[in-house]
Amino acid sequence: MPRRTTAPERSFERGLRALAAGETLEALAYFEASMRLDEKTPNPARRTRYASYYGYCLAAALGRTREGLSICRKAAQSEFFTPDILLNLARVHILAGKRKEAYETLMQGLRVDPEHSGLRAEVLKMGLRRRPVIPFLERSHPLNRIAGKLAVSGSQRRKK
Repeated sequence: MPRRTTAPERSFERGLRALAAGETLEALAYFEASMRLDEKTPNPARRTRYASYYGYCLAAALGRTREGLSICRKAAQSEFFTPDILLNLARVHILAGKRKEAYETLMQGLRVDPEHSGLRAEVLKMGLRRRPVIPFLERSHPLNRIAGKLAVSGSQRRKK
């Protein structure tokens, strides 16, 4: 006998399909509905998953990165071993301009599941950073920042 899916699960699945189609605002509505529907028969692990996707879509669709980060961090604290939840947190970090935190979160997720395609794709999308031009100074040091910009603009001129 096939397992019956609940209303929150159906809404969540619709949200995942909308998200895969790039419809983050529609996905946000479905994930919010999942959380509301789950209030009647709460399942903590399922609810955390819904919240994680809701937090990501909140940041992606509406630009509410601070709120999205808060929701995704809370989800990742309770489900730190779930790669999808860590992926959502990393994506919100990226939207918030926090690349270092995003990278660390992606690495944490890959330690949990080294073959997770979403985590691997996000790492590739971030790209690799070059070593600082002046290695004994911090990357954020003004001399490294200026030298790095000069090195990049010089390499772009040579390509032309």
